[in-house]
Amino acid sequence: EYELALEQNPNSVKILLALGSLHSRRENWEKAIEAYQNLVLVNPSDDHFFKLGESYARLGRAREAIHFLKRSLEMNERFVNSHILLA
Repeated sequence: EYELALEQNPNSVKILLALGSLHSRRENWEKAIEAYQNLVLVNPSDDHFFKLGESYARLGRAREAIHFLKRSLEMNERFVNSHILLA
């Protein structure tokens, strides 16, 4: 359903966020990364960069995870989740 909705509205933050969350819950990190990459292009935010960094971390790709977690902190230096995951 989300992918069909995304075809009709590819820049929908709500749909991209829901799709990324769905893939994260299923631990399909490659698909989650794909959704979150599109999400940060449409609507960059500290939380969206965190979700992308977290997905990379779960996949074991530390360099990319660190990059996006730092981007999250550039937007909001007090974003606790990014600090915790970086630690």
